[in-house]
Amino acid sequence: MVNEPEDAEAVEFLFEAVKDAPDRAMAQIKSLETRGAQAFTAATILIGLASVGPLREASRWTVAFFALAVAAYVVVAGIALWLLRPGFVFGLPSADTMWRDYRNFNPGASKAVIMEALARDAPKNADLIGAKERWARAAVIATAAEGVAMGVALLLSRAIS
Repeated sequence: MVNEPEDAEAVEFLFEAVKDAPDRAMAQIKSLETRGAQAFTAATILIGLASVGPLREASRWTVAFFALAVAAYVVVAGIALWLLRPGFVFGLPSADTMWRDYRNFNPGASKAVIMEALARDAPKNADLIGAKERWARAAVIATAAEGVAMGVALLLSRAIS
């Protein structure tokens, strides 16, 4: 059996390791939200390329690619709005006071409280971060598709005129 001082050290180590987990999760989420906003900014610039130069006569293909670019822009805008919506990050309750509250208890009980909080909150945060990662990736892909569609539309519009 492990003696008390080793248990107390283990509890303190675990607490120090996990008390910043919500802050790290929040930093990851903010990074993904920033990526979504950057994709939307790039998509807005790309959609503005339609105004570059004169457009005399447009073929069906040119209009189709412009429409595809606009559709991709709408998708990116929707994804950016979803990414920027508030999400709840789960963390240890009162992480700054938890150690003070539990340090005089049996180290095994304190360890159990910390590990229970970790087991309960980590999957929820991982799900939120995973969803935001997938949507941020989709925003980047949709922005790339918009860029390709806009580029083809501009090339076609210049080739015809």
